[in-house]
Amino acid sequence: MTALRDQRGLINKSLLLIIVFLLVVGAVIVDGSSILFRYMRLTDVADEASLDAAAAYKSSKSERTAKEAAQATIASQDSQAQITALDVDPRTGEVTLTLMDTASTLVVKRIGFLEHYAVLTHTSTSGPPSA
Repeated sequence: MTALRDQRGLINKSLLLIIVFLLVVGAVIVDGSSILFRYMRLTDVADEASLDAAAAYKSSKSERTAKEAAQATIASQDSQAQITALDVDPRTGEVTLTLMDTASTLVVKRIGFLEHYAVLTHTSTSGPPSA
C-alpha cells in the first residue's frame, strides 16, 4: 500500500504532462489546418480575380476598370482579402494580382514570433480570355 502512495505524485505529473502535450498538439493541428484552408481559399480567389481583371482590361484597356473588376470578384468571393498589388502588362493584357489575408487561428496570431505565419499572400497572373 505504501508503494502506491509513493507513486501518486508521479502519476499526477505524468498525467498533467500528457494533457498539456495533447492540448499543444491539438492547437497545432487546428491552427495549421486553418492556415492551410485559408491559403487554399486565397489562391482560388486570387486566380478568379486576376482572370476577371484581365477580361475587364481586355474590353476597356483601363487599369482602373481591371482593379474594380478584381475588387468586385474578391468582394463576392471573400471580403477579407485585400489587394496589395495589381499590375497590368499593356502589351499582352496579362494581369498580375497579389492578395493578402490573415488566417483565423487560436494560438499563432497571439504569439509575436509566430504571427507572420498567419499572414498569407498569393500572387496570380492571368492573361485575357481568348476569343
